[in-house]
This record gives sequence, C-alpha cells and structure tokens, in this order.
Amino acid sequence: MTRALLMGCLFAARAWAADPPADDFCEFTPEGEALVRGGGGISNVMSLHWMTPTQPGRSIATPLLINCGALGAQLNIDTVGNSSTDDVKMAPGRFPISAKGKKGAFGVRGKGFFSAEGELVISAWDTAHVTGTFSFKTNSGKRYTGKFDLKCPYKGNGVCR
Repeated sequence: MTRALLMGCLFAARAWAADPPADDFCEFTPEGEALVRGGGGISNVMSLHWMTPTQPGRSIATPLLINCGALGAQLNIDTVGNSSTDDVKMAPGRFPISAKGKKGAFGVRGKGFFSAEGELVISAWDTAHVTGTFSFKTNSGKRYTGKFDLKCPYKGNGVCR
C-alpha cells in the first residue's frame, strides 16, 4: 500500500469517527452540555433478534444493547431484569428506562451515573436497523435526550439485510 493511499484511508477513518453517517449513529445531549455523537457498528449495537442461533457472541447478547455516543463519553442502554426477545420484540414500542429490573425495561449508565428513570421509544425496528429516541433523568437530577438510527451490524449472517 502506498503512503498516499494509507494516509487517505486514515483520513477517511478519522472523518467517519468524527462525523458518523446519517443512517448509522447514536447521539445524545446531557442537559446544559454539547451534543455527543457516535457511529454504529458491531461495538455499538447488538441484538438477539439480529443473530443466528449459532452466531459467536450470542451467549452474551441481549434483546437490545446500544452503546451511544463517542468513545470515552458513551451511554450504555441495555435491557434489564432478564428480559427476553418476548419482552422486547423487534417492533416499534415504548419501554421504560428504570433501575428497578422489570422485564421489558431498559437500564442506562454513563459517566458519573449508574441509574436513571425515563423512556426509550423505538419508532422502527426490523432486520436492517433500529431507530428511536430516549430521554431520562439520572439519579443526580441531570436530564439527557437522544436519538439513534443504527444498522444491523451482522451483514451476511442470513438475518440482517
């Protein structure tokens, strides 16, 4: 690989990391702070709905996990209470964000907090992507709002399109 080609690849990777595509991102705004935006991909979204029965990583997967925002400033949004794919179906829906551990609910944690109360709204979810919004208030009283449109990261597995 030539030096020019290598530099071009590095520049493109940095540009994408700084400005994820419009259709594969998750972003949020902590109250009184700047927007935090990050891309999708296998490190930032996972769902049992998108995995084959024998797919590597399935044993640790949940109905939906989103790592939202830029590396080092991410929110982790994940199901709680041993939720199954029956509790969190691959379809639009409204889900509580809560630390109470109720099946079908989501927990959220981020820099400086481990619990919050609010709502996750999924407006579209199929074998291509999951799209929605969320808002919550942390146990310290700070409000967060965000949105996402994340592509299924397992292209070629026979489930994702």
